[in-house]
Amino acid sequence: MDQPVNATRPGFSARHLAYHALAWTVFILYELSIVFYVSDTRLDHAWEYIGYYALNMLLFYTTSQLVLPLAFRKKGRLYLLLLLVPLQLSGYILLEYGLEHLYNTLRSFPRQVTLNQRFVVGFIWRGTYFFGLSTTFWFVWRTLQHQRRISRMELRQLEGARARAELEKDLATAQSAYLQAQINPHFLFNTLNFIFNQVQEGAPKASESVLLLAEVMRHSLTGVQADGKTSLSAEVSHLRHYVSLNQLRFRFPLYIQLDVQGVTGNYRLPPLLLLTFVENIFKHGDLTDAASPATVQVACRDGWLHVATQNKTRPFPPVQGFGIGIRNVRTRLERLYLSHEYRLDIREDDGNYYLNFQLKLL
Repeated sequence: MDQPVNATRPGFSARHLAYHALAWTVFILYELSIVFYVSDTRLDHAWEYIGYYALNMLLFYTTSQLVLPLAFRKKGRLYLLLLLVPLQLSGYILLEYGLEHLYNTLRSFPRQVTLNQRFVVGFIWRGTYFFGLSTTFWFVWRTLQHQRRISRMELRQLEGARARAELEKDLATAQSAYLQAQINPHFLFNTLNFIFNQVQEGAPKASESVLLLAEVMRHSLTGVQADGKTSLSAEVSHLRHYVSLNQLRFRFPLYIQLDVQGVTGNYRLPPLLLLTFVENIFKHGDLTDAASPATVQVACRDGWLHVATQNKTRPFPPVQGFGIGIRNVRTRLERLYLSHEYRLDIREDDGNYYLNFQLKLL
């Protein structure tokens, strides 16, 4: 996430302070090299330049941190420059005058210091020089900040376009899958009913399987309403049929317990959401231990759906596709709900798989 940027005042991070210190060092050495090697200034007065450059820095930073930000923060405030700049230069000259008197108390041979025209004009030129340096620095900094903001905006637009392209791709894929899987429901159900009637007397277990399969397919094909959601009660009925159908598929018993409490048809949720959790148990869990059956608890409390599952994990490596269904559930939840409207926690501990899911019902 981008940090907020002050649009008119340069900041001072540790890195920026290092850059400023380096720039001032180079600048001061450059000026002092001219003073000491071109003129006849005595080296025993070199310490006096500490105060001079301190005042120059003060002028530089009050310009870039106070005067220019105040004048350019809002439109129509440039008149402040006509007020602040003369005040700033006047203060600079008076401080230089006071510094000269202070140095006179420390010099072996005091100089005559007079606030005359030569003194004032000299420091007006010096002050204007540093005011110009500070103004150049401030405008360069502001231009760079503006370019960075434009770059960040372009990057956000690019990321938004990329995200929209991904959504459009996912939508096209989903539409294609839907069209490929779109079978005439009446034809399918009539065929299943015909098979049910044919095997009902001779193979009651097979006929029950066909009936359960018909109910499962009915919910999958026709259970979704116009808003893209299904009722919670229909989803729970679908779970019951799915569990019963899987128990009929195998010649050995599967131990799984489904406990439903407080579920009504007044709430709606994305279709096949709960089925993914139960399907995950049948695909990857060990349901052959009567002493440790898998459990699925579904309850509604205070406008929230609570789902908790627990099952033993298989002792051998998971089958292909392990975790894909759960990832798809997370993706659907992220797109349909806010982060505080759901919670999905999964953990594995000592050969057991635990899933806890909470969803705000709307």
